[in-house]
Amino acid sequence: MNLIQQVENFRSINLNGYSHTSNNLHPYFKSIYVELYDLVLQHIINGDPDRIRKRLEEYRLQLQSGLLYENKKIIIGKWHSDLYVSLHLSSIYYQLVDYYIDDFPIIDFLEKISKEGLYSKLDELDYSDAWRVSNEIMSYAVLLSFNAKRGCNVDSVEWCFDYIESRQNKISGLWASENKKSILNSLAATFHYLPLYDFLKKPVKNPKKILDSVLSLKLPNGFFSSPAGYACIDYDCIAILFFLVQQDSIENFISLKQKNEISSIALELRQSIIDMINSDGGFPEFGREGNPVSSSIIALMSYRKHQCFETYLWNMKKIARLFIQSDKLAYSNSVLMCVSKPHESNSFSVWFRYMTILICEDMLEYLGQNIDRSAKPKRFDLPGLGRL
Repeated sequence: MNLIQQVENFRSINLNGYSHTSNNLHPYFKSIYVELYDLVLQHIINGDPDRIRKRLEEYRLQLQSGLLYENKKIIIGKWHSDLYVSLHLSSIYYQLVDYYIDDFPIIDFLEKISKEGLYSKLDELDYSDAWRVSNEIMSYAVLLSFNAKRGCNVDSVEWCFDYIESRQNKISGLWASENKKSILNSLAATFHYLPLYDFLKKPVKNPKKILDSVLSLKLPNGFFSSPAGYACIDYDCIAILFFLVQQDSIENFISLKQKNEISSIALELRQSIIDMINSDGGFPEFGREGNPVSSSIIALMSYRKHQCFETYLWNMKKIARLFIQSDKLAYSNSVLMCVSKPHESNSFSVWFRYMTILICEDMLEYLGQNIDRSAKPKRFDLPGLGRL
């Protein structure tokens, strides 16, 4: 399978003419979010670097104290605050800038921030949902690292790391929510922090417990949530596994049986995602509907392994939604323009499914297996989405 060609097909059908600069759409629908994701897709398929660079330079004019802000009219829902969306946009923007533009100003609102000032900002965040707040802290890590690579406030990256590590649960090894303590939620948060560990070349503490948590979610089809995966959860879990497999080369905490299981997961997950490619060349965020009875049985069998009722309930709600509300629109990160039905493609799911396939292939090669690669990974350097 030529994965790059698949993404090119998706872009030609769905994104060309629907970007932020399109003259075909009412200004209400102009979305920085959608175009940044399109720039990421152009990046991973080796798109024209001059074109990418030109758009990044044009966005420089919209920076406010170093941050990008989305048009509020296209933000819906209550799950993501203005700060969340701004940090998310800005982190992706600076990851692209770091890759494509050598001479770019530092992010001024973080230029002289002290350790106390940084911790004050981080303390003000809402820790009731580890999944959500970890996205915000990961974004701060990207911005601080962008400045540090340019010789500005270099120590701030270590401050951020120390803060993150201080919140790790010493028993489970995960980063848990203050209210929602599901394994699924905690693993998503854990994934968001590992790019900084990788960036600083630091091992994560209690890796064996983290490994056990990830493996407890694995389904027979290679996915990590019922019935047929979820774009960000599958990406999160396989990236955590690959990080741990590499750390194991030094610490030897993964048994031979577990390594064989991880290899099987990578093979199964890779093939399962390839099998779900849509006719437009993209990937669905929620997967396919499948059979409700068998999906429910698989979710129950998974529950017997992980023993987390909140995770089981989340899976059952997802199964019900796919079968009862299969035509209901889902909004990625609460952004009106990144929308699709559960079984349809969107730019968010295409990027994450693409990365998941490549991580599976990286892991299989790392574990000594021959694999017919779909594409070579093109990763970002800064510690955000797309580094692992």
